Amino acid sequence: MKKYGILIVIFLLLAAGYGLYLQHGNALQDTGDREEEKGHYPVTISNYTSSGEAKDYIFTRRPQRVAVDRSNNLEILLALGLSDRISMVSVRHGNESYEEMEAAYGEEMAKIPGIHNTTYEDFDMETVLASQPELIMGWQSTFGKSRLRSTGWWNEKGINTYISPSANSILERRTVDDEIQFIDDVGRIFDKKEQTDAMIGEIRKEIKRVREETEGKPAPRVVVMELLGKYISNYSDRTTAGNMVTELGGRMLLDSRRIGREDLLEADPDVIFVVYLESRDKERVLDFFRKPEVSSMKAVQGNRIYFLQVDNIYCPGVRTIKGLKLIRDGMYPELKGKS
Repeated sequence: MKKYGILIVIFLLLAAGYGLYLQHGNALQDTGDREEEKGHYPVTISNYTSSGEAKDYIFTRRPQRVAVDRSNNLEILLALGLSDRISMVSVRHGNESYEEMEAAYGEEMAKIPGIHNTTYEDFDMETVLASQPELIMGWQSTFGKSRLRSTGWWNEKGINTYISPSANSILERRTVDDEIQFIDDVGRIFDKKEQTDAMIGEIRKEIKRVREETEGKPAPRVVVMELLGKYISNYSDRTTAGNMVTELGGRMLLDSRRIGREDLLEADPDVIFVVYLESRDKERVLDFFRKPEVSSMKAVQGNRIYFLQVDNIYCPGVRTIKGLKLIRDGMYPELKGKS
């Protein structure tokens, strides 16, 4: 009952104040924005509903208050200098990507309400409503029944939503081009095309350069995997990581979502990339490859097993360039460090 009481209060507050907020703006908005935005808006962005259906969203101005779920959405806003637009955020703490964000954008992150103590569980419907967002950026899972409800529920209230295209089950095949689309979409939504075009140009330039410098060489035979409890998760060429490999001239060997040790031995790749979440996961990976039954593989014998932190290859966004360079360095050691 208490939860429903809180929700009723929030709805009453929204009904009384949200219209005025939309009409007159808030402390995050200034007249300079209005001048900059002339000629850019309205902007139509093709995105998805929480059920995976394509839908166009119209933005009539640069969003002033944005509720942000997941690190890829947070990081691109930080990279574009938009921390002052973030009304609340939910992001995983304590891993390498978060520490790297702190090192790069620490001062800006400090301005974001609750960034250091807001957990995944805190990003719920009542709290997000109370933050009065114009836009919610998240994954498909953000808009599940156990969290924020559907995108349609928010859209009916005049609040735009944006789902990262390569998250969860929106796309059957995820590619580098999907990350480019994500970066471009955010640039258009926030009128930051000059900066996002530069990010996209860097990605395309890197792929082109590697393909040119490795032309005529045998394609590295590659497996991208993750140890998950009792089974091995395989990142095929239908994943962003697998597509990065093929874009850079590599050959993906396995197609199944789950593989066994026997599959790995039979494939006998030249290079193995192992995906991990936290640094402590690395020791378990090393223990796996120390076992005699896998020690005969080419990648083990050649010391060509490389780690990939998951945020660099799953919904990587602005980290796409880093993911590509990590994979480049593993497949072509002679190119390591070149840019």
